[in-house]
Amino acid sequence: MAIWKAQRTLLIVGEGRHEEAFLNHVKQLYAPRGCGLSVTIKNARGKGAGHVIDWTIGQAAIAKFDDVAAMLDTDGLDACRVEAGQGKKNTGSGIRSLL
Repeated sequence: MAIWKAQRTLLIVGEGRHEEAFLNHVKQLYAPRGCGLSVTIKNARGKGAGHVIDWTIGQAAIAKFDDVAAMLDTDGLDACRVEAGQGKKNTGSGIRSLL
């Protein structure tokens, strides 16, 4: 009889298909089967950094993941920073920037 063991879950969202391919490659290298980590990679289908962040928040709300990350391009990132800093207040969603 197999022993059941809980795994940690990680959602990583890429902005487009190229980021998704890169993240799948990194997943194969650093998160092999049986390592105790279940990595889910999704594609937000572009439309800028703001859309990727909103889409990632939506996906995290649908399913419960232990950790969530988003991989963004640098194009349009300055506009996203201005929008986040001036338009919206911190809602305590647990989002942090690694820039």
